[in-house]
Formats: sequence, structure tokens, C-alpha cells
Amino acid sequence: AAQKPEILQPFKDTKLPIGGTVTLTTKVRGFPVPQVMWKLNDEPINESDTAVIEFQKPMTYKLTLKDVPESLNDAIVTISANNVGGEAVSHSKLTVKGRAPQFISKPIKCTILEG
Repeated sequence: AAQKPEILQPFKDTKLPIGGTVTLTTKVRGFPVPQVMWKLNDEPINESDTAVIEFQKPMTYKLTLKDVPESLNDAIVTISANNVGGEAVSHSKLTVKGRAPQFISKPIKCTILEG
């Protein structure tokens, strides 16, 4: 018998700095194995240098978005899982603001003896 897909780890809204990286990970189960699709603002996400989609057996799905631009502030990332039993969906709203701190000069590696 078919088992409706179930998203075992629903997404939470995510905050990150401009140019930052975000990774969304979840587990999906269902029978037969659901077809999983990632979307950004209702548009399918295609793999690229800045969008990496991974599947880790038995049921872990991961999306990594790199170098996220400020234009994706308030964007909605969606994962949907479908099979003959039905559909399951989870969303995450991205808040992209500010910049991550950067070193002006790199720290110097040194060893300090006690005493």
C-alpha cells in the first residue's frame, strides 16, 4: 500500500548575511520513494555553482545555496515530496541582510609560553 510522503524535519525561517551560505536539510519518507523537488519563489532550483542539491541515503535531502545575494531577501525556499499516496511540503523564508564580519588584517599565529 502507498504511504503518503512525510517531511520529518520541517524547515524554519533562516537568516543569513549578504553573500552568505545557507544549508537546508530534511528527511523525507514515503512509499514508493517520493519524488522530491526544490523551489525558490515557486521556480524550480537547478544545480549550479551556487546551488548544490544532495541526497544521502536512506532519506536525507540537502540544499546548499552559496553566495546568497541581497535580492533573495524574503525569498521562499520550498521542498515538495510527491508519490501516488499524496504530497508533503515544507517552506523556509530567507532573510538576507547585513554583511558577515571580516578581518581587516589576518591574525598572526604565535606561541606564548606560560609564565
